[in-house]
Amino acid sequence: MAGRGYVRPDGIEYLKWQCIGGRLPGADLPPGFSVSPLAEGMDISSRHACAGKAFGAQPLSGEIYRVTQSAPSYRADLDLGVIDDGGNVCAVSTVWLDRSNSLGYFEPVATHPGYQRRCLGKAFLVEGLRRLQELGASMAYVEAYGDERSAFYASAGFTDYVAFHH
Repeated sequence: MAGRGYVRPDGIEYLKWQCIGGRLPGADLPPGFSVSPLAEGMDISSRHACAGKAFGAQPLSGEIYRVTQSAPSYRADLDLGVIDDGGNVCAVSTVWLDRSNSLGYFEPVATHPGYQRRCLGKAFLVEGLRRLQELGASMAYVEAYGDERSAFYASAGFTDYVAFHH
């Protein structure tokens, strides 16, 4: 592409793609953890706190989250969390489905710092991919910034897609 005048800009966001038409990578949650849709009673304030801790930011307000939930493509059954046996929200992601393009998108993907490096994130992504596959999606993507996050998404089967500008 560079020979045709395209360049990769500095500070680019990396997109990670996954073809989900076939077999998905294996990933099991450790004992004591389960995936639950928000619709099945996950505490919204705990969900926000988990995401806030993961990103080192203030959690979303309930009002902002209600706006998210009113989006035409929002599906409560794809608003997922990893819950431990004590009811703590350990990881969260809203999985968006674009039916017209058979495409899924994970945003945000957040694991509470106290639960990182336990394979929760990978198992969580694979479960989201499985749900997308059941709904007819053939591709999914997620944004990744930095080498560490890039490696994390690669462990769940996502591959690089790098944008170029002319």
